[in-house]
Amino acid sequence: MTKNYVGRIINHPLIPTDVLLEPIAIINNRLPSLPNRTRHGSHLHKGGFGSVMVIGGSALMGGAALMSAEAAIQVGAGRVTVMTHPNHHTAIISKSPNLMLGHIDKIDQTQLAGMTAICFGMGLGRDDWAQSIFKKWLAILMTHHIPIILDADALWHLANQPPLRLPDHCIGTPHHAEAGRLLGISATQVEADRMAAIVQLQNRYGGRWILKGANSLSIDTLGNISICTLGNAGMATAGMGDVLSGMLAGLLAQDANLPCAQIIALHAKSGDILSQESISVDVNKMGNIAAKLLKTNAISSDN
Repeated sequence: MTKNYVGRIINHPLIPTDVLLEPIAIINNRLPSLPNRTRHGSHLHKGGFGSVMVIGGSALMGGAALMSAEAAIQVGAGRVTVMTHPNHHTAIISKSPNLMLGHIDKIDQTQLAGMTAICFGMGLGRDDWAQSIFKKWLAILMTHHIPIILDADALWHLANQPPLRLPDHCIGTPHHAEAGRLLGISATQVEADRMAAIVQLQNRYGGRWILKGANSLSIDTLGNISICTLGNAGMATAGMGDVLSGMLAGLLAQDANLPCAQIIALHAKSGDILSQESISVDVNKMGNIAAKLLKTNAISSDN
């Protein structure tokens, strides 16, 4: 090609320079830090480390609420109360006598006033009884300005009522199928563009959101999206989401300003450590590993 056949040459780069790029998300694998209790004197008591209420468990599904409650205790919550169907009271107190119990169909406003975080929905069920419990509790929880984690069947019931605007202190934790139900699209469509899906969840419902799965996403009240690149396929097992909900409640009860992205990273990092021992991750050990990581962080941050 000669100059006789060439007009003005315009050099237009296909990839803009870094200063012109606007990030749509950041990778955040940082673990949360909490104060080292041993450095703060002997006068401290359980009431100084947050009070969590776990609400869930229909007559035939009590395990999910128990896993959430045990996770909250393991990550340092001072007190944890499980509001569940009375069918499960004996089993729970036998397994974890450090947990307090209540009837899921009885709401005590005085008791609620003493809570610093709540997780709601694990094993709740989807029948008429569960729907009634969901509506009754959600109406009350919306008036309490503490971190409230909505998980599992609470998200199912949320999707099956007129869209409700959640306050900033509410955190939804769907996987791709639950997110699709909330948005009225398929799980496949959610997976095709997870970034768009988490933005749509916040636009439609308000609040904060965590979209679980490989490279879990979280979005804060300002619309900033974080990506967790920790975790592994061995974590694809029943109860993993219940443990995350309990960890969220347990840590936010102690510090409501902790970024959710850091708690997700702690959960995923715990799964990575456990996966080195076996192919699948034992959810019963998740809280123990997370507690050890938190303790390590607290000691290192104090030095």
